[in-house]
Amino acid sequence: MILDFPISILSQHTVNLVLKPTPMKVVTLKIPDNKIGFFMELIEQLGYEVAEEVEIPEEHKTIVRERIKKSIQNPERLLDWEQVQDDFKFD
Repeated sequence: MILDFPISILSQHTVNLVLKPTPMKVVTLKIPDNKIGFFMELIEQLGYEVAEEVEIPEEHKTIVRERIKKSIQNPERLLDWEQVQDDFKFD
């Protein structure tokens, strides 16, 4: 079983747990700074694998923000999912 732990550092740590294999469960916990070490030790002692958080490059964030801005300014440019979903081919 694998746990996926994206950790956001705010005033408290937020830990999202994704339990695998299927069916997948997601659990979000808010953990105070002074308890995160204990929590992570506990998870490791239980034999779960901890996946590191993936950092999204600032360039990618900029691209997405620009697309959102364009969509707000010109909503006609968007396609309706119901009309285009059958055009996608998944192998």
